[in-house]
Amino acid sequence: MEQPDKEVQALESEVKVLNTELALQNAGNRRNRLKREIAELKEVMEKQRIALVNANKNRKEAKTIILSLMDLNQKGGKTPTESNSPSDNEGSSEDFDLDEE
Repeated sequence: MEQPDKEVQALESEVKVLNTELALQNAGNRRNRLKREIAELKEVMEKQRIALVNANKNRKEAKTIILSLMDLNQKGGKTPTESNSPSDNEGSSEDFDLDEE
């Protein structure tokens, strides 16, 4: 009778060891997956940062162009896109908020 109890205890111990090994393996797999996800997110964030820098440069260039055109217009110069009819000039520089940075 004592022999089967020892076998059961040995099997239970082995099950605990196997469960621990499985848990460690699963934790390692999860850790590796999270590392990959973090690396992918870093790449996405870097691309977004570059896009924002480029957008800011483009916005500043557009602001400079608009201010130059407005200055030219105030001095009486005609721009190639300027129309003789005020109703045709719907895309005027007044549509832009130039004070925002």
